[in-house]
Formats: sequence, structure tokens, C-alpha cells
Amino acid sequence: MMGISVSNVSKRYGDLMALNRVSFNVNGTGCLVLLGPNGAGKTTLMKIMTNIIRPSEGNVSINGFNVRENPGKALETVGSLIEQPEFYPYITGYEALMFTCRIRGISKEKCISEVQRVSTLTHCRDYLNRKTKEYSRGMKQRVGLATALIGDPSIIILDEPTFGLDPNGMMEIRDIIMKMKKEKLIVLSTHLISEAELLADYIGIIDHGRLMHFGPVEKQRYLEVKGQINEAHVNVPGVEIVKKDDVRMILRKSDGVDNWAIIKALETSGSIIETFDYYSIIEDLYRNNVSQTDAEM
Repeated sequence: MMGISVSNVSKRYGDLMALNRVSFNVNGTGCLVLLGPNGAGKTTLMKIMTNIIRPSEGNVSINGFNVRENPGKALETVGSLIEQPEFYPYITGYEALMFTCRIRGISKEKCISEVQRVSTLTHCRDYLNRKTKEYSRGMKQRVGLATALIGDPSIIILDEPTFGLDPNGMMEIRDIIMKMKKEKLIVLSTHLISEAELLADYIGIIDHGRLMHFGPVEKQRYLEVKGQINEAHVNVPGVEIVKKDDVRMILRKSDGVDNWAIIKALETSGSIIETFDYYSIIEDLYRNNVSQTDAEM
């Protein structure tokens, strides 16, 4: 089974502790989102995961291979996009993608079809024949993402993949990630809570170099009820009240609990429901684990 293991990873730059004993494991398919403010250590961690820089302490293993000791095997099935991509200004996007194909050992004949595949997937075919010095930030980001997908890697590491894209571009890239994560393991970083809510199967919250929270995202387990909320307990087996005030209640439910049973219990207790919907706890986790000063950055 494909997977990534990060064990007590720290990174120091002089007196600055960019990462402080970060550890987690993620296996199988899905999307791990590393969420945190700018400067939290997300990019540093991804550079260590892809052997761009070495940790001061600790180790990263990918598919059972230590990234420092055996980078060839560890990164054999990994594609990555770290920070904003840059290209030689006097080559075209097509040449940049062909060059990446050849570096990865793909034959020249197969490179042609592979470039067509990844450029179609990332919607950058229309400007591949232009010099990269003419590219906007969004164009570079799309071509950079295309390079990460060359060779159809099973693990993809993406550092803020929607950075620099307009709203349509952001939606397109998110749709691509939503499709790919069904068959691949994707690790991406972002400082956007909305992006984490859309994409995350697992969430890691990083602040000041520390992993403040790590775990699966329990989608469709939390519910938000707004209206005139009666103080009475919701008497439904498998339902727990997480938060409650006069106008809002957050509920956590077990698998198999019928939403209509919850609504009926609330109405029976005298509550008047205005809205009833699924609720993401990622924003709450972020607020609880990131300092207010960082949250305002």
C-alpha cells in the first residue's frame, strides 16, 4: 500500500526552528491537506518530503523507502510541484514538458502522447507553443502542475496548487484533484480553509513549525442547526451535541443515523428549525490550533 511516514522531522535555520518534531502517517488513496498560515512551515516540510532540502532531525519514508537514504526508490512514483514554478524563459511550455518527460526516462515517442495527456488535463495546451517568459503566473502554475503529473505518479505532492489562478482556474484544478484522489495519494498545502474543506480526507494543521492537529476529516458526520433552539437534549441514539447556544447547535452523528430522526427530535423538543445542513469542523480546528495573530495574516 502506498503511503508517507513523517517521523520527528525538525528543520533549523540558525536560531529559527522552521519545523519542530513533526510526525504523521498517511496511507492509501485520498487527499491530505496541510493547512496553516503563510510561514507556518508547510513548504519546508514538502521540500523535505521531496528531498530538496534535508531535515535537521528525523526522517521521511515514502512507500517504505527512506527519502534521504534511498531517494531514487522513495521518489520513483512521486510527482511534485513545490513553490511557484519557474522555467527557462526562452523555451516553450511544450519544450519544458518534453524535457521533464525525458528526465523521467520516458521514450521520445511516448513523451509526445504524455505531454498531450497532462496538458489536456491541466488546460494548458492552448499556450504550450509560447515562450515561458510570456506566461502569466496562472499559466506557469498550470504548466507546473502538468510537469508534476507526467508519468502518472501514484503520489502527488502539491504546494498551493491553485496559487495565482483566477476563480475558474481554481475550480478546474480542484476538480482535477477531486478525481485523482480516488486512485492516488495527494498531499497539498494551502492557507485557504475553503480549499481544505473541499478537498481534505485528512487534515494536518501547522503553526509555527508544529503540527497542531492531524487526523481524518469526518465528512457528513457533523450537522449545523440554526433557529430557535430548545435547551432540551436531542434524544436520538448516536447523536452528540458538540456546541449549543440560543440560535445554533452543532451535532455529531454516528454512521447510519437518519437526519430526519434528528429533525423530528428537535421539533418535538420545541425547537424551531430555520436551517439544517452539514457542517465542516475544519474552521473550528484552525481557530483552536492557530494563534489569532497568524489567523489574521
